[in-house]
Amino acid sequence: MYWSARELDTESQKPCASMVLEDLCVSHSHEGCQLSDGDLGRSHALPRPACRRTSRAAQISRAACGRAPPLQDTRVAIEVVDDAVNRLGLMGVNLPGSVGADARIDAERLEPFYAHVEKLGLPVFLHPTDVIFQDVLEGYDGALHLSLGRVIEVSVAAMRLILSGVMERHPNLKVVLTHTGGSLPYQAGRMDKNSKAAKLPRPVTTYMQRMFTDTVSPHSAGMKFAIDYYGIDHVMYGTDYPCWDPAACLKLLGEIELSDADKHKLFYANARRILNLRDPAPPKAQPAREAALA
Repeated sequence: MYWSARELDTESQKPCASMVLEDLCVSHSHEGCQLSDGDLGRSHALPRPACRRTSRAAQISRAACGRAPPLQDTRVAIEVVDDAVNRLGLMGVNLPGSVGADARIDAERLEPFYAHVEKLGLPVFLHPTDVIFQDVLEGYDGALHLSLGRVIEVSVAAMRLILSGVMERHPNLKVVLTHTGGSLPYQAGRMDKNSKAAKLPRPVTTYMQRMFTDTVSPHSAGMKFAIDYYGIDHVMYGTDYPCWDPAACLKLLGEIELSDADKHKLFYANARRILNLRDPAPPKAQPAREAALA
C-alpha cells in the first residue's frame, strides 16, 4: 500500500494523533498470480471492496486501487485494463512477477500490453506472486522464501523487462519495483557487467534507475540505500500492510536524515505524481440566502 499523508510529526516521523491520510493506493499482489494462472472468466472480478474496507478502517480521504490483468491472454489483459480505468476508475496495473508458473513476463506476445499501459500513463506495480522459487526455497517455516524468494522473483522480473528491451522500447513506462528495489540496487554493478549479450544501447543500470520503488524494508540502511540509488524523486512511502506494521516502517525512516523537502516528496508529492493522483474539484459555492423578512 502506498500512502499520501499531509500530517506527520516531522521530528519522529510518527503519525500524528489527528493524522489524516489523504490518499491510499491498494495494490493486490496475489490477485495477479491467481488471475494469470486460472480461469479467464474471473478476470473482471472487482478489487474495489478492499479499498472501501481499508478507507473505512483509517482516516483516509480517498482510496484508489490498481488492477491485476490476466497475462496469459494479451487481448483480455488489455480489455481488463481498459475496463478498470474507464468503468471502475482505477489508477494502476498490478503486474505479477510471473504468468502463473511461467516466469516470462517479457514474452514477445505481451508487447502490445506494455505499449497500451504506457500510452495510458498508468503506473505498473511489480510484485512477487509466491508461485516460483518455492520448491528450491522450501522449509524453515517459509523463512527462505519470504526473505529471499520474493526479493529474487521481483528482481528477476524487473531484469526481464530491461534485458528484453521493454524498458528501451517504452521510455514512458512507469514501473514501480516493490521492496526497495529487491536485490537490484545492491547488485547494480554485476547487472552492467554481465548483461552485454542483451546489446542494449544504454547500461542496464540506466533502465533500473528509471524505475520507482518504495520504503518496504525492515532495515533503515536498506531504505537509505534505495533512496540514494534511485533518488528521492523515485521513492514512495509504502507500508506493505497487512504484512508489516506501518509504525515500524516510520520508526526506521526516522533513523534516516532527510530534509523537510525530501520528507514532503517521500510522504506526499512523489505518490501524487507517480500514481497520477489529483485533488478533487473544490465544492461549488452555495448562493447566499437572503435574510427572512420580519
